[in-house]
Amino acid sequence: MNSVLGPYCDFKGDINLDLWTGKAVLRHVKLKEHALDEMGIPIEIVSGYIDRIELICDWRGGFNKPVEVDISHVYVVATPRSHFDDVDINKLRKAIVNAQEAAKTAHIKGWEDALFDGADGFVGRHGKSILREQNGNKEESSESEGVEQLKKLTTVEAIVAKVMANLRIRIRQMHVRLEIEGVAALGLRLRELSLESTDEKFTPILLETVPRVLFKALSLDHLFMYVNTGSSVKSDMLKVDLEPDEAPSTEPQYRHVLRTEMGDHRPDYILNPITINIHLIMNSDLRASPRTQVSMTSERIQFIFDQDQHHGLSVLLAAVGRAKERFQELVGPELFLEPVSDLTSLDRSYTALYQKTMLGICNTHPI
Repeated sequence: MNSVLGPYCDFKGDINLDLWTGKAVLRHVKLKEHALDEMGIPIEIVSGYIDRIELICDWRGGFNKPVEVDISHVYVVATPRSHFDDVDINKLRKAIVNAQEAAKTAHIKGWEDALFDGADGFVGRHGKSILREQNGNKEESSESEGVEQLKKLTTVEAIVAKVMANLRIRIRQMHVRLEIEGVAALGLRLRELSLESTDEKFTPILLETVPRVLFKALSLDHLFMYVNTGSSVKSDMLKVDLEPDEAPSTEPQYRHVLRTEMGDHRPDYILNPITINIHLIMNSDLRASPRTQVSMTSERIQFIFDQDQHHGLSVLLAAVGRAKERFQELVGPELFLEPVSDLTSLDRSYTALYQKTMLGICNTHPI
């Protein structure tokens, strides 16, 4: 967890770990002030806390229970960066280059895995699926294919695949806010987000194997956005005592809460509160088209902007734009000229893959 989230979070809070039951609870996780720098995002986190992260991964039954991630009370206040005096340019530049190289390597590997077969060389986008059929590996059913797929994986890969297939995520009480004090604030609030695996009727289930077609249900409850403007725009992070039944007695009896200029009053909505249910169908077969299907149901979605909100949002976006220009100027604008996947900015790794591709085409289709 520290290796993945360490650059963004400070884990000096309270940690309760039970290896036997596979349960870990983290309290009062603080977000680092410059957590977004390595992503090339010039936004400073003024204050950010995750009150509770609970991870349940019961390994005693061979990972036959879902892995649950429960995150509650996420409060983040950020602002466009106005100064960069505390930035280690060389360290940050190296981190950005490493992140871009990692993304590029993953892109190359995905391309190579899809186009090349160890025995037959270049086989094209659908070649691996065709070769499996030619070798007599006819698909019998989604369930039997999942079993065969697990058999071909190493033990670790099989466990990871099963864990990801049965992963359940729940996020409750989230409030994220970008503000310039005394000017404007853009906020997003969410009562609850949940994501879990389902059957074809989108009824939650526990998967025994990793099927070829995976069904997921994502729900967003009471989601809304707002833009507040005026000299009263301000926020503070406070500590409040918990009720006796809100946390076990073995854990700290307080949490951090975000207080804003709104108090108990309704914010100035730009997106009225809505509930959204999303159904995902993901097919691992390269021949499937489309491989991912998304359907969404919701009540009426209504966006509202008045003149003050439009002006306040424009000021916020302009400040972010200026911070981005200054950030890129300091780190090196050449790092941001082209997106990683742009074919016009290929480096030697891409060139080598092109040569391998062309060689495979010539071997497969001689002139």
